[in-house]
Amino acid sequence: MGTPTSTPVYPIGVVKDLVDLTERQIRYYDKMGLVTPKRTPGGKRLYSARDVERLRLVKSFINRGMRVNEIKEELSRRDRGGDAAADRDRTHGAGMRVPGSAEAYTRLKSLYPVSDRAELERTLDKVRKD
Repeated sequence: MGTPTSTPVYPIGVVKDLVDLTERQIRYYDKMGLVTPKRTPGGKRLYSARDVERLRLVKSFINRGMRVNEIKEELSRRDRGGDAAADRDRTHGAGMRVPGSAEAYTRLKSLYPVSDRAELERTLDKVRKD
């Protein structure tokens, strides 16, 4: 595990752009226990790369028509070691599984595919201007 200074964290304003959800939706998912970001001493939410990926997963479940209680059960199952589902999520179009742990997968994903780089740059530019 990394130290707090070596682990990237994002405020909710950045996360909303990364996952294309509203701040209200993200707070609701926090309230429902679908994601549990760290908090600053002042109470502000700070999201890890894992939290961002989890929110993307929640969004995909919502888009498939799953209800919050169903999503909570699925996430809980995955957290307990439902590796088959996690492996499916790590599968790319060529049918190849990304090797290694979930932590290694998160690090790999944090490099952002080239197709998302332009969007990432726009988001970062917007955040820097604000």
